[in-house]
Amino acid sequence: MSLNVVFVRHGETVWHAENRYAGVSDVALTDRGYAQARALADWAEQADLTAVWASPLGRSQATARGSAERAGLLVQVDPRLRELDFGV
Repeated sequence: MSLNVVFVRHGETVWHAENRYAGVSDVALTDRGYAQARALADWAEQADLTAVWASPLGRSQATARGSAERAGLLVQVDPRLRELDFGV
């Protein structure tokens, strides 16, 4: 039996335009970020997923939510998936 693990980063955030790292700041997705999440969900519906995991940050969960729903799954939240804290 083989296991495939697919890692996906969250969609575009409001800080991307400023070339800023969000780190642990809970920065929201842009309209484009939500469109990226919808495109990911389109893929996820056909991907035969068995689980969807996300960090506790809102941008991560917002990106994962549609994919999980389309795959008939719940988003599993794990704080170990949180991005690094780059400090102020």
